[in-house]
Amino acid sequence: MCTPHSTTQPSNWNHHVSVDNSGHQHSHTVARSRSRENCTICGQTLNAGSMRYHMHIHGAELPYNCTFCPKRFMRPYDLDNHMRFHSGDKPHVCSVCGMKFVLLGGLRRHTRTHTGERPCSCHDCGQRFACSSTLRRHMNIHTGERPCVCNICGKKFSNNSHVKVHMRTHLDEKPYSCSLCSRTFAQSCLLTVHMRTHTNERPFCCTVCGDRFKLAEHRKRHMYTHTGEQPHSCTVCSRKFANPANLTLHMRIHTGEKPYECDVCGRKFANASNFKLHKRSHTG
Repeated sequence: MCTPHSTTQPSNWNHHVSVDNSGHQHSHTVARSRSRENCTICGQTLNAGSMRYHMHIHGAELPYNCTFCPKRFMRPYDLDNHMRFHSGDKPHVCSVCGMKFVLLGGLRRHTRTHTGERPCSCHDCGQRFACSSTLRRHMNIHTGERPCVCNICGKKFSNNSHVKVHMRTHLDEKPYSCSLCSRTFAQSCLLTVHMRTHTNERPFCCTVCGDRFKLAEHRKRHMYTHTGEQPHSCTVCSRKFANPANLTLHMRIHTGEKPYECDVCGRKFANASNFKLHKRSHTG
């Protein structure tokens, strides 16, 4: 018989006793929801602690300034983390592949590419994500909200980060450069994917057969070979496909679209593979 012992629970936990169908009691603790409030400027809902920090986004004083760039911060901890982007210090190392990160949060999110963990779930469609920021962006698919507007072409986006990336198409700005071949990219994620062509890193592992992939999307499509799922349906004949690219090719049967045109004889083709085979007939 185990001797009962007491532990001190955090203030935001509640103690409950439940009774099952046989009459036995079970005790357990659950986290009590922290009080939340709405920002009076933008309406975002946050807990009280986060709200104090959030208000500085709207112009309240940020006392800690970076000595290398104009950015300012509310807390010295945030400034210390920011300074690593200037110094190049990456103290957080992945124990699986050795990839290094400036922030601990970045390492945690990266680790999920190895484990396949997706703890954030959309309550509308059930789709799961590795991090909450990706879930928030996904939710705009359901709401249709695009509050951020490009001041050059008027195109609308769901968040400011997408606007910043989009602006590079107008400015032809590609700030992320490969240290091995000097190719440049508009987004850091594109550089990350490109680097795998040099390192042959395949961080996305199939949990069924162990096959590894360079892109999460490639692993996702591969998983359909195990599950038999075919989520992409033709709107004309209802035929289903595991790969969206195959659906695109199939739709050309209905539309008659032939986007690949031979510059020698003018013959057109619905898919790239047939087009390439045809080109050889001219070159021998």
